[in-house]
Amino acid sequence: MTTFLFEFRREVLGKGIDAVLPIIDIDEENQEFKVEKSIVIKRGEEPMELTSEETKYFNSIANSASGFSYNVKEVNHSFVLKIYEVRVKYKLILNEGEPRIDMKITTVGYIGESKHRLNGMNLGKYDKLAAEHIKKQTVELLTKFQEKNVDPFGFGLRYRATRLSHKDTMDEWNRIYPDIKFNVTVKVKLKGTGAVE
Repeated sequence: MTTFLFEFRREVLGKGIDAVLPIIDIDEENQEFKVEKSIVIKRGEEPMELTSEETKYFNSIANSASGFSYNVKEVNHSFVLKIYEVRVKYKLILNEGEPRIDMKITTVGYIGESKHRLNGMNLGKYDKLAAEHIKKQTVELLTKFQEKNVDPFGFGLRYRATRLSHKDTMDEWNRIYPDIKFNVTVKVKLKGTGAVE
């Protein structure tokens, strides 16, 4: 997680997006810096600290950052995904019934490790398991941001940008955001099981 100072200042002072600042820590031997966690800052609110896992998911989705490993644990399967490509698109849907955000996440990667032998013929099954896992984690993170009334993704900024002729757009968004629904679709394309035959 990285943040430029000018970008941080713009997000702290601006409307429609809340700033995310990396937390720099040092290891037990005082030899190396660790940047695994982050904090979401909204003016006038208590800062919200993200765990290293939440920071990883946020960075992956918000910044299309890749190179991460994700542990997928299901009843009969447990494996580690190595993701090398992430694409995210979203739309604010406000005129068709309940307000919602449709988010589509596409990831490409491979299975790096597994406790069980995996068959390359079952990649479609592993794609679905991984997609369900990523969807669950993403919805939990988005809901947590919503409950804490922070918007580090900048949904409010998109709302403002698409309604330039309206007055009081931020007041409208502040009324909509606490009740908006998240419709997340995840597509995972695994290129291999990581097994050497």
